[in-house]
Amino acid sequence: MIYLTLIVALFTLQASNEVEIRIANQSRVTLEDVRVDFASQTESYGTIEAGKATEYRVVRRAYRYARIEALVDGKPALLQPIDYVGEEELKPGRYTYVLKINKKASSEYDVLVLECRKD
Repeated sequence: MIYLTLIVALFTLQASNEVEIRIANQSRVTLEDVRVDFASQTESYGTIEAGKATEYRVVRRAYRYARIEALVDGKPALLQPIDYVGEEELKPGRYTYVLKINKKASSEYDVLVLECRKD
């Protein structure tokens, strides 16, 4: 019994030191081939149905925004940050990158709108 308690305590301690990020699709269309380039790694989140969210993924280093590419109605969409100057890394915890669609987009570079929420 003491070993089980110790394992649970260690797991809780480890999990509390990680940044976990999921993607939520708050648009009315399916997002396909969603890839997020964090400062430390690239994660492929695949297809995300309208109104759905993915599972959390552990990320070594992340900010409140990232480079995100996807297919929206079969067309490429790209959110491209210039840099992370002045940004602070996300502290350990769970976050959701909420994706919305800009209906007035004039190019593939302004289709995706991102909001980072602390869960």
